[in-house]
Amino acid sequence: MSARAARRRRSRGAAVLLAVAVAAAAGMIAAARGPGPAKTPLAVFPVGVDYEVERADEAGAVFDSLLAAELRGRGIEFLDAAATERVRESAVDSVGGYYDPYTGRPIDSLQARTADLTRALLVREHGVRRLVVPRLIVHGVRFDGREAKWYGAVENTGGRGGLEGFLFGQHYGGIAAITFVVRVYDTAGHRLAAGAGGVQLFERIGGVPGGQGSRIPRDSLFLDEARNRAAVRRAVDSVEAVLRVEAEGREHASAREREGP
Repeated sequence: MSARAARRRRSRGAAVLLAVAVAAAAGMIAAARGPGPAKTPLAVFPVGVDYEVERADEAGAVFDSLLAAELRGRGIEFLDAAATERVRESAVDSVGGYYDPYTGRPIDSLQARTADLTRALLVREHGVRRLVVPRLIVHGVRFDGREAKWYGAVENTGGRGGLEGFLFGQHYGGIAAITFVVRVYDTAGHRLAAGAGGVQLFERIGGVPGGQGSRIPRDSLFLDEARNRAAVRRAVDSVEAVLRVEAEGREHASAREREGP
């Protein structure tokens, strides 16, 4: 063997040893740091609340807790609302905020950039594949006589039914109600499923000619825990299949990894 060939072989050998040493060092650093963030296919955002509802933060917190309990009770793993909100706040900080300092209105381009970055961070840091976006909405529902029925809820409107309603008060029409809605999206922003559960009426009919509705006082909203839980349960019932598909997909992937090639 020539001297040049010997030097080339020693050089290749040294490079291999260096690569092994670097890989070992990287492994030791990773071990010292511990495992990375747990991979969770679902990220649940905080419950949004329509502006008509006073003390929206309180109402959102109540339903954040109910939704989390419902998902856990079904054995569905998820990144909770507090953790998801921290990721969103990180994205807001990176963009520098998206509200116009003069008008106080959101700037569309910055808001879109913040949303894109939030989704990217959730995917990169937590392995998220589905986004769960819940909301309490105020909307009109139809009623006939004394009862309004919507998304599984039934409640007395305060109006009059039958001949009494025909003669003295409104016996059918529209009235405002509160519904808990859950929408599920993929990380590209495509909506995959939606579910809804009626919570309670937002106003009642006064029973006077013309039947004008009067808003229910804020202190009288969301007091019935059983109704609140039932609304969340009905909403999740409608989207559970999408959530289960994600969980099953992850289990199958884990099984393939254990089996090897």
